[in-house]
Amino acid sequence: MSESGQGNDYFVPIEGIGGIFERVFHVFGKAWVPLICVYFITNLASIGLSLLTLAFFIGTAYHQFGNEYYYNDDESNNMYGDDVFGSQYSSSGSNRAYSDTAGIAFLFFMITELVIVYSMQSIGDGASVFAAVSVYAGDSPTILGCFRAACRKFTTLFAAALSVGFGLLLVPLFLIILIMVVVVTTSGGDPTPWLFVLVPFAIIYFIYIAIETFLVYPTIMVESCGPWQAISRSFHLVKDNFGEIFCTLFLWGFVKAIVNGIVSSSHAGQNNAISTDNSGGVRYDVNLGGAGDGFASFAIGVLFAAIGSVFQAVIYINIRVKKESMSRATLLQEMDLAADANNNAGQDARYVEMGNPNQHYPKEPGTTAIV
Repeated sequence: MSESGQGNDYFVPIEGIGGIFERVFHVFGKAWVPLICVYFITNLASIGLSLLTLAFFIGTAYHQFGNEYYYNDDESNNMYGDDVFGSQYSSSGSNRAYSDTAGIAFLFFMITELVIVYSMQSIGDGASVFAAVSVYAGDSPTILGCFRAACRKFTTLFAAALSVGFGLLLVPLFLIILIMVVVVTTSGGDPTPWLFVLVPFAIIYFIYIAIETFLVYPTIMVESCGPWQAISRSFHLVKDNFGEIFCTLFLWGFVKAIVNGIVSSSHAGQNNAISTDNSGGVRYDVNLGGAGDGFASFAIGVLFAAIGSVFQAVIYINIRVKKESMSRATLLQEMDLAADANNNAGQDARYVEMGNPNQHYPKEPGTTAIV
């Protein structure tokens, strides 16, 4: 692919899944250093913050149970900590201990999953998408620049991640629980037949929402959309392109499965387990069980996450090129990069010639958004 024109070749419609894969790996080759480093840093930060939270949880539990004391009616001896659970007088203490444990565990889950995981995921995905689209803009993305761009839009990224995550999980889960509870409690029927209907429905629902929201992060990083506006914009862009995106991601998942199988077979006998986690079509993680596979798990997870974000950027821009005749000038204006795009007079001339190419979410007051 020619490098003339600082990436103008990128704004030609890509035809076929093979062309998308070729473009993805070409863009990844241009920005693999910041892409890998972004996910390496955010994953390490997520692990570190989770460990700190775990330490806080253990400290809180120790403080709670170590300082609680219960009195024997027959003797005035105080029973501390573990003594409570082995005593004939400890039933009330055990119940209180279990209640305290459940409350602290729930708080631990909320802090870890919602704050730490979603925060690091949002920053990592936003920064990596920015790195990929910067290649389209003709820039050489830096690690610091990617993190700055993601942090500027952190609240929007975080809110969108929560919206997509809860939309993926809560709706089908609520339906499954509600129907099963109604069946079991009212009619005394067997809930098993319902599972054959609800489980496939939940899977189809997950896939549908994951693809429909696949372009949420690019719309935030490029068009500065709000969380709900980004979700709506993603639905709009995916329209008429659902099948192509599904086939592309299915093939990418097949490639990942092959890589996972190769790595797993090389560690046979270590009770390895492979699992992938997809959050809103954004997040791809791999877990290869076994103490000896920790580094392989981490490395493959980082690699797949980085490439997955490039898929988002490439598919997003390709759809806009096809549907909206998007150009590099449009991208420069929307990303606010025109002023510092190497200060090239030719680029500035092309930018001015385009006038106001941002017709979809214009920043100038008084203009009308065309969606």
